[in-house]
Amino acid sequence: MPIVNVFKLEPILDNPLYEGFGSGGSLSCLGRDNAFDDFFPANGEVWDWKSSKLADRWKPIVVKGRTRPFNDYPCLGMMVPVFSRRAVDALRDYLEPNGELLPLIHPAGEYYAFNCRTIVEVLDREASQALWSPVEPRLGTMFDYYAIYADRLTELSIFRMREQPNLIFVTTPFVERARKHGLNGFHFVKVWPFPEGTNYRLEDKNQRQAAQQIRTAHGVTDIKAESLVICLPLESGKLSKDEKKRISSMEDDLDAQLFTPTLDDPYFGSLEGKKTAKGITKLYLSCPDAEALFRKLSHWLKALNWQPRPKVLVRNVSFDDFSAGGREVTV
Repeated sequence: MPIVNVFKLEPILDNPLYEGFGSGGSLSCLGRDNAFDDFFPANGEVWDWKSSKLADRWKPIVVKGRTRPFNDYPCLGMMVPVFSRRAVDALRDYLEPNGELLPLIHPAGEYYAFNCRTIVEVLDREASQALWSPVEPRLGTMFDYYAIYADRLTELSIFRMREQPNLIFVTTPFVERARKHGLNGFHFVKVWPFPEGTNYRLEDKNQRQAAQQIRTAHGVTDIKAESLVICLPLESGKLSKDEKKRISSMEDDLDAQLFTPTLDDPYFGSLEGKKTAKGITKLYLSCPDAEALFRKLSHWLKALNWQPRPKVLVRNVSFDDFSAGGREVTV
């Protein structure tokens, strides 16, 4: 009988094509700060925590984000599982017995938050390597090595471990089903089995680096290899309310221009964020090819109603390399 592997289920976080949802100010069903909190233990709830039933009180909530329709696992706030309708149809027989599918509202399509209610004790805590809570020693964080009782995995497909209730885990059949149906946006991080003492996080990092090297060898450019920085000088040296409003409108324009509804559409880049310092607000965009992104935005940049005139840095480094320069262009 083949060994069932265990994976930590995560969204793809290092590729802007798979951006997820934000919960905004959606109201809690349980009287907490917001809807996001309903999926996790409340303050003071530790080892004996049980996942609350939400379906009877749930009202579809509006979620925000630059989520593309092809993303089958965008997640809410990077932590609450969210499945597309396509993913639900493919995985329904695993999802419904183990939790609740709760509808969300977003222009990208039909999506469901998943309240996983299957909480299990499968860890050999003595053999596992982790930081254990000083308040409740049975709760762990920052695991390096998971030791799991194989006989406790029978019939498990998607679940939470009582030692880490904020995380979602899946087993081999779940992963194989998702891959069979070509679902996008999932990052399956194998956590078990490994030889004793193996750091699973380092193994995952090595696998991702090896995959990137293969893509590079085949001419596939890193989607965040280069960057564009739009520099907006502030009229008085400080960001005014009017400038803040106009910059927010620029961000919306950039999102609209760079949005790619399908994986077949050419991808130019994504807005990553902004910083204001020394009388300038800078908009940082990641991209695979900075020159191509500059050409894509050139007419929009020239039409910007902004004084003093903006400058653009076309850079062959990552967007988060804040000290690097680049080819400077006044628009």
